Amino acid sequence: MSLSRSLLRLAGFAGGALLGLRLHWFRQPRPWPRQLASWLDSDLRRRWLDPASLLDPIGVQPGMHVLEVGCGTGVVTEELARRVGEQGTVTALDIQMALIQRARTRLREAGLADRVRFLFTDTDGAPLDPQSADLIVLGSVLGEIPDPHPMLTTLFGVAKPGSRLAIYEEPLMPGALPPAMAQMHLHAAGFRRGGHIRQLTHWLGVYYRDGDEWDPDLKPGTIL
Repeated sequence: MSLSRSLLRLAGFAGGALLGLRLHWFRQPRPWPRQLASWLDSDLRRRWLDPASLLDPIGVQPGMHVLEVGCGTGVVTEELARRVGEQGTVTALDIQMALIQRARTRLREAGLADRVRFLFTDTDGAPLDPQSADLIVLGSVLGEIPDPHPMLTTLFGVAKPGSRLAIYEEPLMPGALPPAMAQMHLHAAGFRRGGHIRQLTHWLGVYYRDGDEWDPDLKPGTIL
């Protein structure tokens, strides 16, 4: 009985701490601290956010030109580079050089560095051609920006006609946005919802630059 009470108290403390951190993050959005970069690479995180399983429903194809905003340490970047193949490219942006350096090392060790262009900048300063991206990937980014509308408007201009934008958020991350709030921001920029998948550890949404239809690739998981 005492063990159960201790576990309940621990769970309550952890939940309260996460709630407090999330409220603080909501009031003052900020990037993930570079001092905690090792968490992004940890085996525990990779078990609950496996890059291959995350990307399976999105439909990444060989030859695609992918823009990843907020690449972090390159965990998802590596899987994107594998899937676009030798004819495809990945442009990976982040505003923290410490994270980009870790990502660059990861891709070099995986033998995929020639498929990825890293940019140490935000979307406003990035040399991105209009209508150049087949797919845009946002991972735990919107909640780190005080006003995401200018960024999303820029991304809408970078997206090719008929392209898609994939967004994923992890509820245990302090800056994570709920699907409804992310959808509000994306719709305001012109993107149209294709569908959402919700897992215990994350949710994934796919949006389209044009139209408003359900994507047949979005099969696994529970649809919201």
